[in-house]
Amino acid sequence: MPELPDLAVFQQNLKTIVLNKIISSSGCNAVKSLINSSPEELDEAVKGNQFTDITRRGKHLIFTLNNDLRLVLHLMLRGRLLLLKSSQTHHTEECIWFDFSDGTMLVVIDPTRWIKLELLKDGDLNNSKLLKNLGPEADKVTLEELKEILQKSRLGRIKPLLMDQKKIAGIGNAYVDEILWKSKIHPNKTASLLTDAQINTLYRNISNVLKWGVEESTKDVGGELAESERSWMNVYRKRGKPCPNCKTPIEQTKVVGRDTFYCRRCQCNQ
Repeated sequence: MPELPDLAVFQQNLKTIVLNKIISSSGCNAVKSLINSSPEELDEAVKGNQFTDITRRGKHLIFTLNNDLRLVLHLMLRGRLLLLKSSQTHHTEECIWFDFSDGTMLVVIDPTRWIKLELLKDGDLNNSKLLKNLGPEADKVTLEELKEILQKSRLGRIKPLLMDQKKIAGIGNAYVDEILWKSKIHPNKTASLLTDAQINTLYRNISNVLKWGVEESTKDVGGELAESERSWMNVYRKRGKPCPNCKTPIEQTKVVGRDTFYCRRCQCNQ
C-alpha cells in the first residue's frame, strides 16, 4: 500500500505533470469507488476545468480545481496512477480517468476496484468523509501529541497503534517496521509503557525515516508516477539478511495479521 512518502512523491510529480491542463472529459468503470457523485456528475464537475493544486492528507491526494471543487483520492491497497496518451488502448484495470486537451490522460487503476474518489462540490475539506477521522500528520505530529496518543493506548501494541490512521495519519506496514527498528523498539511493545527516552527517540525517527523515505523514493522513481520497490530499506522484507546494526539475521513474524520484520537483538525490549 502507498504510504506517506509514496504519496508525497506522487504529489510532487503530479504537480509537474497535470497542473493547469484543461480536462476535456472524465470516465469511470468503478461506480462504487465514487463518493458523493455519479460518473456523470464527476464529468460535469471537471470538464473544461483544470487542476490548480495537488496536496496530501495522510494517504490521500487532494486535487483542487479552478472552480474551487476538490477531489479526494485514496489509492487503498493496490491502486496506481498512470499517465497515458488518450489514443492508447484503455487499461483493463482502470477505474477512473481524466482526459486532457493535450492528448494525455491521467488514469487510476486498481485490480481490486477498492480505490475511493470523493467529490467535494463545496470544496470544503472539513466535509470530507474520507478525511474526517484522520489523526495528525505523521511527519508533523508534535511530541506532546505523540505522548498523549501513546498514553491513551492502554495495553495497545506500538506497531498497530502507529498504523492506526485515526491516531496518526500516513504510516503503513513498511515504514512502521523501519521506524521501530531505527528506534530499537520491539513491534509488540506495549505503547503506553514506553519510557520518555524511547518516546523522544521514536518521535525523532518518525520524522527522519519518513523524510528519508521521500528522498530514497524520489531517487528510485524520478519524475514517474510509480511507487518505489523499497529495496533500500533496512529491515522491511529483509528476512534472513544481516541487521545493518548488529549483523543478527532479520526475523519475520505477524503482528495483528501483518508481516513484520525486526531485529531480535536490537529490538529486544518487548
